[in-house]
Amino acid sequence: MSQSHSTMPSGFTFGVARGALPVIGHLRKFLWAPLDFLESLPSAGDLVEVRLGTRRAYVACHPELVRRVFADSRLFGKDEPQLKESQQTYGSSLATAPDDQHRRLRRLLQPAFDRSGLAQYGALLERKAALLAGGWQDGQVVDVFPAFCGFATDAVSRALFPGRLGDECLAEVRNLFRKVSEAGEGVGVAAVLTLLRGMNGGRRRRKAVQQLCDVLDRLIVECRAGGSDESDDAFLLSPLFAASAQHSEAETDRMSGPEPVLTDEEVRAQALSLLAAGTHTVATALTWTFHLLSQHPRVERHLHEEVDSVLGGRPAAWADLGSLAFTEHVVTEALRLYPPVWLLMRVTAADATVAGRRLPAGSLILPSPLAVQRRGDIFARPHVFDPDRWLPHRAAAYPRGSFCAFGGGAHKCIGDSFGMAEAVLTLATVAQSWRLRAAPGADLRTNPVALAVHPRRLPMSVHARR
Repeated sequence: MSQSHSTMPSGFTFGVARGALPVIGHLRKFLWAPLDFLESLPSAGDLVEVRLGTRRAYVACHPELVRRVFADSRLFGKDEPQLKESQQTYGSSLATAPDDQHRRLRRLLQPAFDRSGLAQYGALLERKAALLAGGWQDGQVVDVFPAFCGFATDAVSRALFPGRLGDECLAEVRNLFRKVSEAGEGVGVAAVLTLLRGMNGGRRRRKAVQQLCDVLDRLIVECRAGGSDESDDAFLLSPLFAASAQHSEAETDRMSGPEPVLTDEEVRAQALSLLAAGTHTVATALTWTFHLLSQHPRVERHLHEEVDSVLGGRPAAWADLGSLAFTEHVVTEALRLYPPVWLLMRVTAADATVAGRRLPAGSLILPSPLAVQRRGDIFARPHVFDPDRWLPHRAAAYPRGSFCAFGGGAHKCIGDSFGMAEAVLTLATVAQSWRLRAAPGADLRTNPVALAVHPRRLPMSVHARR
């Protein structure tokens, strides 16, 4: 008999989503209008039952409810069959590891993302952002998501393997990662639909992943053999190599033979996971940000006033982050309106009572950052792009969990600060030189099976400010 839990017996409401169709349930809404559908759910309750085909699932739409689901990873864990399938393809990483392995991996990687560690990547991000802004021509039309995705792939790849990536190798990584992204299963909405509909990219995805893994394996072997050409701690994987080296030396001293903390395959899985997280989150955030700025000239003017005052015509530097408060608010507000991941997936490990509803073990719980971050009872005029809502005195009034674009609890994105810094520096550097305006041919519909939810096509013309 399974153990019963009663973790949230009161204070939340339960409802059932309308509009389920025979056999397919709400799948059509997820596929054709996921943003509108998720945004509508809080009006039905804090925990809302939806139908995905013939399976029932429960979308968490209240910030405190979402926060508690994230916090209790023992009761609300990740789906084991899906984790095993992802591990077979991508390896065991922070994104795919069960709780016990996740804690170990996060502890090993955390030093690379501490405040002191993050500053070491500043010069790298500054250079890449300056190259991006310097590569455009006045009047040129740019499809912004692929442009920002290529930029972010290069930046994260350099942070993973500094001094090891020549231009040819970097282009190979960028091309293969693009193929993996186009063919691969995603997270959030994509993970749910993959679970139910087998949308996994099949042979094309597996081939692209294997080719990318071959390149990463080669780079990892080089790093183990010769170290980094940069300073000892100047790259994201350095804590893993350092821990492996220390463990190997200790084992050798005991005459038991070298045994690294992580195998090359495990290090590669972390590299692949960090590459995906660091690329798509930043590219998606920047894509929606420039789209919103083109529609809100008053916000854009305020942004330009700040970057002109702080930068004075030069590219943004890491030391400028503390002075770019409004720029950071712009990115945060874009993430509120368009979080890269609209749905996350958890499964109850035991019987539980949630929002007054009795759920058996194995029930699918879907915390929704988008549903939470567009609630009108939390954010006044929730559809309005208003970066000033993140001024300290206003942000302090929001309940805990109101902004959850990076997840929460033990599984919160480890690179959230890195990603925000990357997005802020890039936005400031680009906005220093360019205005972006909508161009013909845009398709703002989203693809729910993408790794992160972005417009299908967003061409914008770039116009020099100076």
